Amino acid sequence: MRNRQKYAKASFTTMQAKFASGRVEAIVFSAVKNQFLKAEYDGLKNNLQLQFIDLKIRLLKNNAL
Repeated sequence: MRNRQKYAKASFTTMQAKFASGRVEAIVFSAVKNQFLKAEYDGLKNNLQLQFIDLKIRLLKNNAL
């Protein structure tokens, strides 16, 4: 998951610079930006799911949080 986020961040940074200098079109920049945001969202969602699973396991084991 971390590798995907690093790749998306690097790709976004590169495309942002190219877009600012006029070397890529807005649609390409938008696609890369969406890919970056999706990678960040997936990372956050994964972390929340892990926390939820941990709490659920503790609840099942101890009948308390």
